Amino acid sequence: MLLELNQLIVRAGHQLLIKDVSWSAYKRILAELGDNRSSRIGYSRGVLEIIAPLPEHEVAKVIIGDLVKVLLETLRVGGSIN
Repeated sequence: MLLELNQLIVRAGHQLLIKDVSWSAYKRILAELGDNRSSRIGYSRGVLEIIAPLPEHEVAKVIIGDLVKVLLETLRVGGSIN
């Protein structure tokens, strides 16, 4: 059976593990999903992991990112950060 990525549904707060995935298949999956995806993709020793974070985790990620940007700008590290 062959599945398309758009057939997979991973609910927020859950993960999907797929075993026996080659490195080249993993790279193709990353390319197909692109950078603007809500899920997190990981790969280790032939196992592909797709995680759909809870919305509250995404909010915390943005807040922490903003705090780091302010800190770096205050310390004048790395020039201008967008």
